[in-house]
Amino acid sequence: MAEVVWSEPALTDLDAIADHIALRDVSAARALVRRVLDHVGQLADHPLSGPKLPEFDDWRYRQIVEAPCRIIYRLDGDTVYFVHVLRGERLLDPEKVLRTELVRTWVVPTPTSGAAPVGRPQFRIARPR
Repeated sequence: MAEVVWSEPALTDLDAIADHIALRDVSAARALVRRVLDHVGQLADHPLSGPKLPEFDDWRYRQIVEAPCRIIYRLDGDTVYFVHVLRGERLLDPEKVLRTELVRTWVVPTPTSGAAPVGRPQFRIARPR
């Protein structure tokens, strides 16, 4: 099982998209965030499930699409790093993808851990390196 790590810029991106949607419909913004978290949760078990990014030659960069978002991630060994979230109609800035600072980790507990049911994300602070 891969560890899933969110960067501060990726969380900020998702928050900004949700804030924009919430101006018109708060429940739709909450639903989008839930859908994104549920969708990216599959990467803990299937880190190669997202297609490669056409903007990068580097095989480590992939994406998950949960309309209207593109969630960009980098695979490094047994760790999936979310580096950027953007609206699907926007152009991807490769420089922004490459500049990340890791601050949060998303751990999907197993049924035997007793921490939480499977599929319920548990956030913890990860110290920047």
